[in-house]
Parts: sequence; C-alpha cells; structure tokens
Amino acid sequence: MLLRVCFLVLTVVLSLPACGQPIRVRDSRGKLFTLPSPPRRIVSVAPSNTEILFALGLGPRVVGVTDFCDYPPAARALPKVGGVQLNYEKILSLKPDMVLAVTNLQKASIAKMEALKLPVFTIDPHTVEETIAAIELVGRATGAEAAAKRVAKQMRAKLNRVRAVLAGVRERPKVLSIIQFQPLIVVGPGTFMDDCIRLAGGRNIAADAKAPYPIFSVEKAVQRKPDVIFISKKQASALFSSPVWRSVPAVANRRVYHPNPDLVELPGPRLADGVEMLARFIHPELFAKKGGKLAPTP
Repeated sequence: MLLRVCFLVLTVVLSLPACGQPIRVRDSRGKLFTLPSPPRRIVSVAPSNTEILFALGLGPRVVGVTDFCDYPPAARALPKVGGVQLNYEKILSLKPDMVLAVTNLQKASIAKMEALKLPVFTIDPHTVEETIAAIELVGRATGAEAAAKRVAKQMRAKLNRVRAVLAGVRERPKVLSIIQFQPLIVVGPGTFMDDCIRLAGGRNIAADAKAPYPIFSVEKAVQRKPDVIFISKKQASALFSSPVWRSVPAVANRRVYHPNPDLVELPGPRLADGVEMLARFIHPELFAKKGGKLAPTP
C-alpha cells in the first residue's frame, strides 16, 4: 500500500511544471530571455500566439490578449490589451513576466514595449515547419517543453499522413487563392497559405508574384486556368456571375471552395489541420475519412 502511495505521489510531482527551473532561451531575434522560473503572467499580443499558449496548457497563465484573440473561446474572456494599436498602459498594469510577440509583424510595438522595460519574447515563423519550431521554442521559454513536443509531434504526424496520401500524385492542380475579388488581390509567395497549398499538393498560380498579397491581373489569372479557386463565401457569387471567369476550369467545374482562413493564415497549432483541409479540396478523390484519420480512398 505504501509503495502504491509513493508511486502516485511521484507521478503527480513529475507531471507538474518545473516551477523552480530557471529559463534561459534565445528568442527569434537571438535575444536572451531569462527568468528565475517559468513565466506565470503572460500577455499575448497576437492571436496565433494565444492559440499556441492554450495548446500548451498555459491558458491559466495568460493574463492579457488582443482584441482579435477569439480562439480558443476561453481567450475571449481575458483582459484586452488593444488591437492593431496596443494599449501599453494596460499591458504594464497586468505586470507580465513575458509578453509573447511576433517579430516581423510587430517591430515597432516590440521596440516600444522594450523601451518600457517589458519582458518581450518573440517568435517569427514564415512557414508551416517554422511554425512547429516556434511552438517548440515557446515551450522551452515557458517551461512547457514536454507539451510543446507533444503538439509538434501531432502536427508532424498529420502532415506526414497528408504527404502519404499525396505520394502518388503526378499532377498538381493549379490553385488560385483570392483574398479580394475587386480589385483582384491574391495569395502570393512567402505566405502561410502559399506554403499550405504546396504541402496540400497544389500549385499556386501566383507564386511568381512580387509581393505576398499582390494586386493581380484578372487577365493573367484567367489565362493561367486555375483548376481550384479558394475564395470567401461572401465573394463567391460575384465570381460565378462574372462572364470573364466562366471559362476558367475551377468555375466551369464548380471547384470553388471556402476554406476557414484561421486554419491557413494563423501560424499556430491548427496549421496542420489547414493543410489537411486544403488537400481534401484539391484532391477530393484521394481522401476518405476512416475513424477520424486520413486514409487513401480504396
């Protein structure tokens, strides 16, 4: 009996976060972030960062989020620290021991927060694989390394299942992802959606554009004959009613889809789900659901 009790106590102790372990981790800028123990009061200044923190089981430690942080639902009830323009006074009032930011999107805000002596830690993913690495980095910086490894493993497993289904694909369908129909703004290179399209077995017809979200020539888009088009449901009626687009294979064959943008535009734990979603749209003939898992159609 005593042995059983000791085993249970040891199991509980080992499952708890290492409260006394010091943190010494370099962020995406190479800047050393140090704390005597894992952070207990975290402010997230990006929706994707909020998703990461909750996925790592750190929700109870998050004390502030942005106006745009709506996932998971529990994040909606947390104190708000602003939107595009952050409320620095509010952030200071929350007394955070970590402010989790995104380097490439928030350079000015990061500089301002560091001038205010706020403890900023940054990540800077640009692809699906870099997002997984960023999740692991957040895990090391918060004392949640085991949870981060578990999330990373789950994401990579899903990506590998998608890759296995697509292994025999010889022809990658041409894909156009439309952000705005008039004027035509599309997904270009260097974006999460572009990477997701590639991993999902498609070819982005705007991959040679000069900007991540370029204003694209309608004539060029039509000439490139996309097999699949991604567009919001709200804008789809304008696409189908336009005589210019009627000859495009995606329109003629009704292969126009409305992906959930949160799954392919936010660099967080749901990106792997986004790749699977796009793969099902691009290659519906290859996918069948069996027991909730991906499997090739027999």
